[in-house]
Amino acid sequence: MVELVRTTTDCNDNDPNAHPNANPRCFVDADCDGSEETSHCTVSETKIVSETNQSSTEGSLATISCDENWIMTGCTCYESHQGCQRGSFMKKESDSSITCNAYNATNNAVTVSAKCLHIGPSENTSRFMINYALSIDTSSISTTADDNSTTISCNSAYTMTGCSCYSEGNSCGDGAYITSENSCLAKADGDGYGVYAIATCLRLDGEYSLTASNKKGAESGSSDNASSTAQCSENYFATGCSCYTAYGLCDDGAKFSSNNSCVAYRDSQANTGHSDKTVAAYARCLKVE
Repeated sequence: MVELVRTTTDCNDNDPNAHPNANPRCFVDADCDGSEETSHCTVSETKIVSETNQSSTEGSLATISCDENWIMTGCTCYESHQGCQRGSFMKKESDSSITCNAYNATNNAVTVSAKCLHIGPSENTSRFMINYALSIDTSSISTTADDNSTTISCNSAYTMTGCSCYSEGNSCGDGAYITSENSCLAKADGDGYGVYAIATCLRLDGEYSLTASNKKGAESGSSDNASSTAQCSENYFATGCSCYTAYGLCDDGAKFSSNNSCVAYRDSQANTGHSDKTVAAYARCLKVE
C-alpha cells in the first residue's frame, strides 16, 4: 500500500515545472511565490499588417491598424505606378487606436504596410507585459522648393521607431529617412507642395530599454521598379521603413518585407538627367533589452 503525503512544495498539479526552485517563466507563477513573473518576458515577435485600397480613385484613403496589445512602430506606402507621391502617415485615433494611412496619388490602388510589435510571452500574445507611451510627432511644413527639407526629433525620453514623409500634394518623391542625429528628415521634390516629416516615438516604462540603429540598403538599379533592401542585424527588428533619393524617384514607396528588412522601389519617371539615378531603402532597427 502506497501512502500519499501532502506537501507544500508544488503549487500547480497541472504543471510539473512549477515548484519553489523553478526557473522563472513569463506570466507564470513558476516558483510558487504567489505572483506571476514579468522580469523574464521578452519580445515575442513583430508582424507586418497591410491593406490595399480597393478604390482606384485618386485621393482615396487606404488605412490599417494593429491588433489589440500590439504597438504600431512604422507605416509605409507602396504602389508600383507612382501611387505614393503623397507618402504615408500614422494617426492617433484614440489612446488605444493608431492607424497607418496613405492617399492614392494616381488611379491605381495603393497598399499601406505597418509594423506591429508585441512584448510579452510568445505563447500568449493577448498579454502585454509593460507600460509604454507612443507619440506621433510632426514637423513644420517645408517650403515648396525642390530639395527643401524639414526635420523632427523625438523627446529625449523616447526612441524613434519610424519615419515617413507626408504631403497634401504629390511632393514626397524624395522620401524620408532617419539621420545619424536621430532626426526624421523629409524632403520636397519640387512638385509644388511642401512636405511634413512624421516621427514615431516610443518609450518603455520599467526595466526594459530600447537600442536602435539605422541601416541603409545598397542603391537600387536605375530601371523601373528596381529595388533596394535594408537589412537589420541579428536580434534586431525592422520597426521603420522608408525610401530616400535626391531625384524624386521614391513615388513607388517602400514596404516591410520581413521582420528585419525593408524594401524601397524606384519609380518609372524618366526625368531629364535622372535616367541613371537610384533610390535606397532605410530601415530603423530596434532591440528590446
